[in-house]
Amino acid sequence: MKSFALFLPMLVAGSGFAQSGHWEGKIQAPGHEMSVSADLNKNEKGEWVGSFGMPEQKMTGMALSNIAVKDKAVAFEVAGVPGKPIFDGKLSDDGKSLAGTLNQGAATFPFTMQRTGEARVEVAAKSTVLAKEFQGDWEGVIDSGRPLRIVLHLTQAADGTGSGSIDSPDQNANGIGITTITQAGKSLKFEIKVIQGSFAGDLNADGTEIKGTWAQGPSSVPLTFKRAAAK
Repeated sequence: MKSFALFLPMLVAGSGFAQSGHWEGKIQAPGHEMSVSADLNKNEKGEWVGSFGMPEQKMTGMALSNIAVKDKAVAFEVAGVPGKPIFDGKLSDDGKSLAGTLNQGAATFPFTMQRTGEARVEVAAKSTVLAKEFQGDWEGVIDSGRPLRIVLHLTQAADGTGSGSIDSPDQNANGIGITTITQAGKSLKFEIKVIQGSFAGDLNADGTEIKGTWAQGPSSVPLTFKRAAAK
């Protein structure tokens, strides 16, 4: 059975605004290049929004956060990725290219992107309200040839909808952001776009376990989350 890798060690892990558009390019990592794409645009409130993709890994729709645009300077972070990857670039004089550095953890890599068309920002589906019985910390183990511990953190956002992240202690990865959480009765689903992962399961009668299935890429395995002991 295929082993799972829950996180990317490195990303290497028409508005009228020059910075808006669909951008495609390369990150120059030691020994290889990695293709990336970014879509930037302003929403109806005039706020910058965006999404990110890694075509070679068939990853799309990863949300951008902390988008900062000033004159020709453009910076954004890929949300929910360990190491907080931040692209810090500058627009060319003709507005057709964007170049700068990707900073993730202690590492820095140059990147270049070309504007290839209009922005097509992918917006994640909104999470549902998350009941109190699901909130808190949960622990589970994915066993696909080698055990991989998972810690699930579920809480409510300010508007009452579900919010959360997972940790992978065996991979030293913390705070991998959950994209969308959906709860209906005793059933829970969540998706993590940055690792192409998803979970669907049901809470047991006494509220101590969520038993279901973890899927990542083309593979899936059983996964049971048990409520973590209070610390």
